Amino acid sequence: MARLLVALAAGASALRLAPTMTAAPPKTGAVLRRAAGAAALGGALLAGSDAALAAGGQPGSIYYKQLEDCATSKQFGKRQRKTVATLEGRMKKYEPGSPPYLALEQTLNQANNRFKRYADSNLLCGKDGLPHLIANGDPTYFPQFVLPGLGFLYTTGWIGTAGRKYLRTVAKTKNPAEKEIIIDVPLALTIMFSNFVWPIESWNAFIAGDLVADKEEITVSPR
Repeated sequence: MARLLVALAAGASALRLAPTMTAAPPKTGAVLRRAAGAAALGGALLAGSDAALAAGGQPGSIYYKQLEDCATSKQFGKRQRKTVATLEGRMKKYEPGSPPYLALEQTLNQANNRFKRYADSNLLCGKDGLPHLIANGDPTYFPQFVLPGLGFLYTTGWIGTAGRKYLRTVAKTKNPAEKEIIIDVPLALTIMFSNFVWPIESWNAFIAGDLVADKEEITVSPR
C-alpha cells in the first residue's frame, strides 16, 4: 500500500507541474503525464502484488489458483496415461524386437521419463494437464524461466557478437566478400571460442561509441 501511495503522489505531482512549465515545448506536458500515469500504474501493480503475497503466502494460490502441482494434477495423470496407452497400442502392431517396435519403445521410455521429471519438479499444471511456467519474479521459480532465459540471451549474444567480430575481421582482408560467402572455418572457430566474455567486450564497445554504426554508414534503399 505504501508503494501505491508514493507512486500516486509522484504522479499527481507530475501532473501538477506539467501545465506550469510554459517554457517547455508542448510535447513535454504530454510526456510528463504519460510518465506519471506509468508510475501510478506501476505502484498499483506492486501494491497489488504485495497484498496478494501477504494474503496467500504462496504466489500460486492467488495468481494461479487455476494451477496445481503436476504430481497431484488429475489432468496431468490423465494425459500421461493417454500418451502411454497410445504408444503401447502402436507397439502391439509390430513384432517385439523389430526396428519399429524398438523405436516406439524408446519413445515410450522418453515419454515416461519426461512426465516423471515434470511430476518430481515444482512445476504447476493447468486444467489442460500441461505444465505452466511462472515468470512473476519469485526466486522459487527462477529455474523455470529466468535462468533459462538468461542462458538463452547469453547464447544468442555470443553467436551474434561472434558473427559481428568475424565480419569486421574479414573486412580488413584482401577479399572480404569471398570470406563472407565461403566461411573461413579456422578463423570463425577461433573467434567463437574466444568470445565467451562478449558482455564485457560489448559494454566496452558501447562506452567507446563503437557498438552501433553511425547513421551515415547505414545504407537506406531508395523510396
